[in-house]
Amino acid sequence: QRTHHAIRQIINQPQIDVNTLAESACLGYRQFKRVFTNYAGMSPKEYYRVVRFQRALYLLQNHPGMEFVDLAYSCGFYDSSHLVKDFKEFTGCSPTQYLSSRSPYSTFFSEDCRLNVIKSHSRA
Repeated sequence: QRTHHAIRQIINQPQIDVNTLAESACLGYRQFKRVFTNYAGMSPKEYYRVVRFQRALYLLQNHPGMEFVDLAYSCGFYDSSHLVKDFKEFTGCSPTQYLSSRSPYSTFFSEDCRLNVIKSHSRA
């Protein structure tokens, strides 16, 4: 229960630190880390990095013109160099390389679905 609450806090508050989470769970840091790792399969810091990266990736995909500094701060990174470092670690490329190489989203599901199904069947 406490760990589940901590996970929600990490997702909702990108600036929260692990010590604050441990205190809110009424546990010491080491005990909290052990309980969290058993529950989530990774340490609180690792989980925090994944959530922070997912948030950055989402914002980057949906706001490609967003400045990296603004992106970094809105996702809880100390600065843009930490964002780039984590981005490279998770994807193997920089955010700029990612944006230039990614495929645009398919519009098949974003438009009127019935029209797309009719269009695709009429071509066959």
